[in-house]
Amino acid sequence: MTGTTSTTNRTKDPANACPFVTALQTNTAGGCDVFVAKVRPDGSALEFSTFFGGSGADHGEGIALDPAGNIYVTGWTSSSNFPVVNAFQPVSGGRDDVFVTKFDPTGTTLIYSTYLGGAADDIGYRIAVGADGSAYVTGTRRSQGFPLTPGALNRGSLFPSTGVAIDWTHSADGGFHTVGRVFV
Repeated sequence: MTGTTSTTNRTKDPANACPFVTALQTNTAGGCDVFVAKVRPDGSALEFSTFFGGSGADHGEGIALDPAGNIYVTGWTSSSNFPVVNAFQPVSGGRDDVFVTKFDPTGTTLIYSTYLGGAADDIGYRIAVGADGSAYVTGTRRSQGFPLTPGALNRGSLFPSTGVAIDWTHSADGGFHTVGRVFV
């Protein structure tokens, strides 16, 4: 599971302390941080639980696994010091950026963690993993400088979808809008 917490009393009040097992980061680093946790299959205990973030606001939105058990997380961060390792984009592009992070199966090692964004607000909502281990992230972007690959389908605006789009219509600004959706 992944999400966001702004708890600051983890160590001050043992009765309300956050449970951590093999944590990568045991304290929040800023206003609110992402948390990632793995619960045993029978629900009896945590296998691991950790905070993850920098000094700004960090929000976990999506999580996925590959066949080897590696954990992929996406969301958004306003932290200029968000943890990065083997990063495609090692520095923040501006205000809020998408982050894409891969943990090992134990949740204790970062395999990679990168920003993905331009000068304005960019948010990652969902993540999926291909058979080859490639991460696929979807979200919203407001940045004119959002990193795109050469030959990208649409270099204009894309609108977020909570499902899988089955019918697309072209908009006046060059973006696509979903008309119908299939939810899985």
